[in-house]
Amino acid sequence: MYELVGKASPFLFLLALALLDGVLLMFILRPQISPSTSTPPSFYSLLKDRYILVAAGSLCIASMAIGVLESTLPIWMTGTMCSPAWQIGLVFLPATVCYLVSSTLFGMLSHKFGRWLCCLLGMVLMGISLLCMLPAVTIYGLLLPLAVTGISLGIVDSSIMPMMAYLVDLRHSSVYGAVYAISDMALCFGYAVGPSAAGAIAQAIGFRLLMVIIGVLNILYAPLCILLRNPLGKEEKMVTGQ
Repeated sequence: MYELVGKASPFLFLLALALLDGVLLMFILRPQISPSTSTPPSFYSLLKDRYILVAAGSLCIASMAIGVLESTLPIWMTGTMCSPAWQIGLVFLPATVCYLVSSTLFGMLSHKFGRWLCCLLGMVLMGISLLCMLPAVTIYGLLLPLAVTGISLGIVDSSIMPMMAYLVDLRHSSVYGAVYAISDMALCFGYAVGPSAAGAIAQAIGFRLLMVIIGVLNILYAPLCILLRNPLGKEEKMVTGQ
C-alpha cells in the first residue's frame, strides 16, 4: 500500500479499522461485572513466583525475537537484496497468517498436549527458524523461516496466557488482573528492548550474527519451560516455601 497507493494509505486503513473496532466494542462487548469475593494476590508476590517469572520470560524472549526481526530485517533486505518497499512489507505476510492460524489452533491443542510442552516446542522452533534465515539470498529464502517464526510465536502466546491464569488459580487466588498485567509487561518489554537495541547491535556485529544470538537464546531458554510441567499448589508451596 505504501508503494502502490501512497504513504498515507496504510495509516488511513488502520485508522478506519481502529474506529470500526471501537464502535463494535461499544455496542457488542457489554460484560456483566460483579464484585469479587476473593482477595487479589499482591503484585510483589506474583513477581516473586518462579513459575510466573519463567512463563513471563518465555513470552518476553519470544516477542523480543519478533521485535528484532521487524526492526532489522527490512534494513538487511534493502542492503543485501535491494528489495523494493512492497517486498519488505509482503515478506512478513507468512508470519502474520501463520501466527493467526497457530494461535487459534494451539489455544485448543495446548490444553490437550500440555501448555509447558507447547511453549517449549514453540521456543525451539523460534530459534531454529531464526537460524534458517542465515543462508537466504532472496526474499523466497525468507518466506518459510518467517512462516515458522509466526507459528512459533502463536504457540508460545496461546500456551503462556492460559498458563498464567492457571498458575494464579493454583498458587494464589482467582483474581487475574495483576498476572495479566505481568504478561503484558513481559510482552511489551520484549517488543521494546528488541527494536531499540537491535539496530545498534546489527550495525556492530551484523544481521546474521544477531539472528544467531537471538535464535540460540530462544533454544537455551526453552528447557526452563519444563519447570511449568507440575507447578506446586498452595498447600505444597506453604510446606516447601517455594
